[in-house]
Amino acid sequence: MSGTEPTSSWGWEVGITGAAVSDATARDDDSAGGLPEGQQHWEVPFLTTVSVFGVLGNLVVLVVYSSKAFRRSNSALYILNLAAGDLFLLLLVVPLHVTEYYPATWPLLWRHDAQCVLHRYARFVGFNLTTFTALAISVDRYLAVCHPLVYRARCTRARTRLCILLVWGLAAATAAPCAINFGVKYEVGEYTVNFVGKTPFACRTIFIGSFYQNFKVIYVSVVLFWVPVLATAITYTAVVGYVWRNNKKFRQCTSAGRHLRSHWKAARTLLLVFGVYVATYVFLATYTLVRQYATADVSPLVKNVGLLLPYANCCLNPVVYSLVNVSFRRSCMQIFCPGNRTKGGAGGSSSNNAGKGESVSGQQASASVGQGGIERDSQAGVADDEEPVGSSDVNDVGQDHAYGFDNQAYDEGKVDHYHGFDSVM
Repeated sequence: MSGTEPTSSWGWEVGITGAAVSDATARDDDSAGGLPEGQQHWEVPFLTTVSVFGVLGNLVVLVVYSSKAFRRSNSALYILNLAAGDLFLLLLVVPLHVTEYYPATWPLLWRHDAQCVLHRYARFVGFNLTTFTALAISVDRYLAVCHPLVYRARCTRARTRLCILLVWGLAAATAAPCAINFGVKYEVGEYTVNFVGKTPFACRTIFIGSFYQNFKVIYVSVVLFWVPVLATAITYTAVVGYVWRNNKKFRQCTSAGRHLRSHWKAARTLLLVFGVYVATYVFLATYTLVRQYATADVSPLVKNVGLLLPYANCCLNPVVYSLVNVSFRRSCMQIFCPGNRTKGGAGGSSSNNAGKGESVSGQQASASVGQGGIERDSQAGVADDEEPVGSSDVNDVGQDHAYGFDNQAYDEGKVDHYHGFDSVM
């Protein structure tokens, strides 16, 4: 890769001299203001913090949702898949991305073009995996809430596992067109870097034609983000509308009513996780699309925030589970603090015994208490709004078995401005 080449619209100025980069950078510094002292290297501490808390949180998720209490739940499989995808990014992609900030690592880790291509490919696989898993979860919740009979007959755990494998395959296949225009800067003299932020990346984008530039912008921002996000949002809207129209059915003090409420609780948490995902990805996807066709400049600090926010999503899902999911907190207490027999833990334990079919005459029957119609399981003693893990429908194949938990859960700017923000997407 030597000589002069046209400018890439994906971040790095390709095939220009170091002096030209410096001159353009000076102009860009005047217009954008540069990064204040002290903010030039905030990215590494940020990524390190995200990695530490994200790995710990997702390991807890793996332990909890792979436990016996959740083994019969389809939603638990999707949550485990999200955690696995987050760990894929946190343990493989993020550490290598951090090394790009240290040129001393380039001779070993970033010496060949293939290393940049593989890293960027892995990054897109992780991002796409989250997107497609969110879409699959929304369809699963739609069938569980709106078409429970179809869900019970069709959505078995075996088919859910197959769906997860298809999601991984789709994420891997759709990431391929996004990573073919990357190369290394190692030992390429004309790619001296001196851009706003003063932090060079090890990889650069390669110009391979104006058609590909425009294709990649539309493909990454629209096809891989906005289309799946809108489809997921429409699906969740249908779920919310169904619950709104059938409110009486969800209030019924029957086994079917409890079953629907449990699926709705799962859908609520998964909807919240989807909202967090959109909040962390939407800026970068929108910026990538707008920046290609707009002339207005954006502060490099804002660009870097948009670039790194998707990584933050990797550590937020465990926070969502712990804040809004009673079953998740209860299971954490039972697994990590077995000696602490809280009221919730005792209730969950009793309920699990009930789910296994251990009959205690007169105590397993549900009773309607008071005019409010609040239904309690006399053995577990848990209010209906906090149905314990393993209650009523625990023996139904392919169901969420009243777990009541919930879950879920690109780049570049034009190269006219030398922001290291670039060559990651």
